[in-house]
Amino acid sequence: AVFAYWAALGGVSVGEAALFAAAVLAVTCLCPLGIAVPLVVAIATISATKLGVLVRRGDVFERVLAADTVIFDKTGTLTVGKPAVQEVVLLDGSAEHVLKYLCSAEYRSEHPLAAAVREYCSERGLELAEPERYEHFPGLGVLARVDGVDVVVGSRKLLEAFGIQVALEAEQRASEELRRGSTVFYVAVGGRVSALVVVRDRVREEAAGVVSFFRERGVRTILATGDSKGAAESMSAELGIGEVHAELRPEDKAELVEELQQQGRKVLFVGDGVNDAPALSKALVGVAMGSGADISKEAGDAVLTSGNLESLVDLYRLSSLVRRKALQNLAWAFAYNAILVP
Repeated sequence: AVFAYWAALGGVSVGEAALFAAAVLAVTCLCPLGIAVPLVVAIATISATKLGVLVRRGDVFERVLAADTVIFDKTGTLTVGKPAVQEVVLLDGSAEHVLKYLCSAEYRSEHPLAAAVREYCSERGLELAEPERYEHFPGLGVLARVDGVDVVVGSRKLLEAFGIQVALEAEQRASEELRRGSTVFYVAVGGRVSALVVVRDRVREEAAGVVSFFRERGVRTILATGDSKGAAESMSAELGIGEVHAELRPEDKAELVEELQQQGRKVLFVGDGVNDAPALSKALVGVAMGSGADISKEAGDAVLTSGNLESLVDLYRLSSLVRRKALQNLAWAFAYNAILVP
């Protein structure tokens, strides 16, 4: 339009008309707008890596700030993910008999609680035999066949699914341990509840500060875990988390995320295990712990490679800087266009 005007009506030469058209083209070129935001994101992605955060998608910085609800997994996320067996409470049979089946049943499992059991057995010099049959029930426990005997290790819900009755004595002892903040699971050998396994995990030193950071900004905080309600409530009270959802299976966590998002909430989910992968993929932003399972890291939009939960706060603060700098760049781009085009 500029070239046509000057060439036809402006009374200048074709060369000058072309010069005017080229000047307008240079000023109004989309490069400033096309570079203004991508350049900030590119630099921020590098900065995030230095802070111990691997950003897998460019729009993570924008979506992190949009989140109004943060859901935390418990084991491996709010805790260090290295639970230790505090006690094996025998209910039926000898210690040697029960531990033989317990240790063998957990031989293949990759769950942190199973790792704690294997370490407990190793410290006592017990040999682990590979089970003849093994079946994993995510969020509930395992079923294994060891030396022809069926062994069920997991939650009360799993035992009930197999028609195994839990004695009142076992329930009472489990309740006591849960009130103390422990994680408790049952061992049933040959259809009889033989032992309770009491496990405790250490809360991350930075966890309370991270929860407080989001709460102070008006972000709703939720604890979602496959552990017992008692253990979950004890931890939520310790860290100041406002809402608890316990005894969840992997699909339950994903459904919780979907339900909240259907209510108009924007969810940021933080997890580490295989059980968290569905929820990580459903959330507006999925953040995986770098020390967690590979599948959770693949499902996450960002990975805390440092293994430190405080890197989540660093990501949030960096996202604020990204937004501010991107807006500044856009403002400059629009400003000089507005001045020079006329």
